[in-house]
Amino acid sequence: MNAQQQEQWQTILMLTQQMRELAVPNEKLADLSVDDEYAKQPWQAISKLELERLQLLKDFFSTTPDANDSQLIAEGIQTIQKTDQKLVSISQRIQKDLGKSFSRLGDSQRAASAYASNAGQTKY
Repeated sequence: MNAQQQEQWQTILMLTQQMRELAVPNEKLADLSVDDEYAKQPWQAISKLELERLQLLKDFFSTTPDANDSQLIAEGIQTIQKTDQKLVSISQRIQKDLGKSFSRLGDSQRAASAYASNAGQTKY
């Protein structure tokens, strides 16, 4: 790799690590309110980093890397894939947790509505 490619590759791997670090604290979002800003901000940052990383990957692979660097690149690609799989797993779990929260919210609203409609009919 020439110096520019080496810098690009290191930046790609650094962005990948940053994405993972931002996601890991959010694995336990079930304890947070559905509209909690803390829950949203890291994923916005991860999305921004992903766009930046994607552009760098396109630039990096716009020329054929040197065959001597194939092992290094293969290891980096494995790291990227593992991180991306972890991010997908975390986001799917959060999505499931949010679905449960919305369901509980709907149950509460139905119960409150039923109580309100029956409250006027109750005779003491």
